[in-house]
Amino acid sequence: MAGASEDEIAQIEAAKVYKACGLEVKSLRGLLEPMALRGAGYDASEVQAAGHSFAELRRAGYGAQELHKLGCRASPG
Repeated sequence: MAGASEDEIAQIEAAKVYKACGLEVKSLRGLLEPMALRGAGYDASEVQAAGHSFAELRRAGYGAQELHKLGCRASPG
């Protein structure tokens, strides 16, 4: 989490707690950023199924390979 702000770290930690409690990503939409969901271990398909766009997934740090599996033709980089 190098370079992450305190708010980002707090969101990631909250997402980890929610994931440990078994909450689905859909119930977290609007509460946490996709970056926090990624940091908690939710995969790209879960985050995308909750209504986040491919652009949001890319900004969250999901790689081109993960996005390609979802049908996005994202160029690397």
